[in-house]
Amino acid sequence: MSYSRENNNLLNKEQGGKAFSIMIAIYVLLSFVFQGVLIAFTTEESFIYIAVCSVLSPSAIFLAILYQNKRNKCTYKALNVTKCEIKAFFPAILLSVGMFLGLGFINISLINLLQKVGITLSSPNIPLNNLGQFIFFIITLAILPAIMEELFFRGLFLNSLGEHSVLSKTLTVGLFFALYHCNLGQFIYQFIYGSVLCLLTIHAKSIIPAIITHFLNNFVILLFTYLKIQINLFSPILIAVGLVCLLLFLAIVIFALKKEKNENLVEQKNKGIKEVFIPYGILGVMICVIMIVSVLFV
Repeated sequence: MSYSRENNNLLNKEQGGKAFSIMIAIYVLLSFVFQGVLIAFTTEESFIYIAVCSVLSPSAIFLAILYQNKRNKCTYKALNVTKCEIKAFFPAILLSVGMFLGLGFINISLINLLQKVGITLSSPNIPLNNLGQFIFFIITLAILPAIMEELFFRGLFLNSLGEHSVLSKTLTVGLFFALYHCNLGQFIYQFIYGSVLCLLTIHAKSIIPAIITHFLNNFVILLFTYLKIQINLFSPILIAVGLVCLLLFLAIVIFALKKEKNENLVEQKNKGIKEVFIPYGILGVMICVIMIVSVLFV
């Protein structure tokens, strides 16, 4: 994958960290304004409240990307919005199945563990009482997040780390992706998910397979909730099937990356990635940490 900033108008590490902080700040501002107004007229359990809140995060990412595009003129190629080979969708499907079945139990296990130590995490009860509501939340909780989050994290942000090793980039983006969700109960899963989506994007040289995978993950959860289908994610058989899919995914991607010999999977080619965090990225990180830790005192 080419990371020539002269040709692709990519951000550098400092700009990538700044973009993250700007995006988080926009999200906090939108949440403060819209939730403050809505709570005066409705409740947090109402459809209108949850519906509006569901579009705040994609909107924040959209505005942050617009801002960066205006300042740095990021091209579609810089965001990894490029064509990819059909064969890249096979590992994307493997990843979808692998994460849902193989590691789906992690969130439940972590939430249960936190409850045992006295930390109860609340999550909004998505109203899926009719087909109209189901379609609406498919758009706001499956389609929009899949597109916007991939554009930002596996596009703009990943490419800002272009000179680093694959391992360094995937772990960094995975960490920021987990922080962005501001959910202590989902942190481990989101870190793993954000990292493997980076591997998929680097392998495919496009965010399109990652968008498909991301959409499928969110869509299946909403579909099962709407149809009231319950799956035992602790089933040894399901976990085994999922882990096999994940291992196949990793084997395909790592083999392809080694074959290309364009990047080293382990060795970093420079001193580190602290520039992503300091000075600009630290603001967004601190806001996310505060939001995550705040649940301990609610």
